[in-house]
Amino acid sequence: MAVETQRILDHAERVVLMREDDLTTRNQSLPLKEVHYRGVRKRPWGRFAAEIRDPWKKTRVWLGTFDTAEEAARAYD
Repeated sequence: MAVETQRILDHAERVVLMREDDLTTRNQSLPLKEVHYRGVRKRPWGRFAAEIRDPWKKTRVWLGTFDTAEEAARAYD
């Protein structure tokens, strides 16, 4: 009985360790969420574009491209 109990505990401990490893590798591979600002888009090559859009008039006011999202957000303000 003691041997069977020990085998069950060993198996349960291995499962828990495997799940912890799986969680840590999954968490490491998830990308960090980026901060989004109104009127700011990230270009595929890494720069940030700022524009003011008016959906009612269907117009856009181009504010420019910037190196950081914060700079683009300041231009939008």
